[in-house]
Amino acid sequence: MIGIEPNSDDPIRSRIVSGSVERLAAGKYQVLLGHSLARELDVRVGNKVRLMVTSASQYTPLGRIPSQRMFTVAGLYSTGSDVDSQLVVTHISDAAKLMRYKSNQASGWRLFFDDPFVVSQLSEQPLPEVELE
Repeated sequence: MIGIEPNSDDPIRSRIVSGSVERLAAGKYQVLLGHSLARELDVRVGNKVRLMVTSASQYTPLGRIPSQRMFTVAGLYSTGSDVDSQLVVTHISDAAKLMRYKSNQASGWRLFFDDPFVVSQLSEQPLPEVELE
């Protein structure tokens, strides 16, 4: 699962085959699914899916309970790769809430390159310090 800012120029926007990225509004708990995953789950735009994150579990007297939430399918995308059966995309603030992150906490970076061969050069450089809003 990744969280995106729907107003950004995210590459997933050009891969939407049904629904839209604009439906990913903060607090609405909407997701974009790859068409392969949607077919496997037998869901369509407008259907609900439950996302569970075991790594964000809470310990209770009844045992460990994973973080979970019902999301509505806002759209389907197709990249023509294995990503279509693995990746769930949601609004960045909804992803943070599900993962139980603080509002200014990030778990990773997504980088987009015109030339994939620069990855080896850039991997040797430290990431810049960025303050999240």
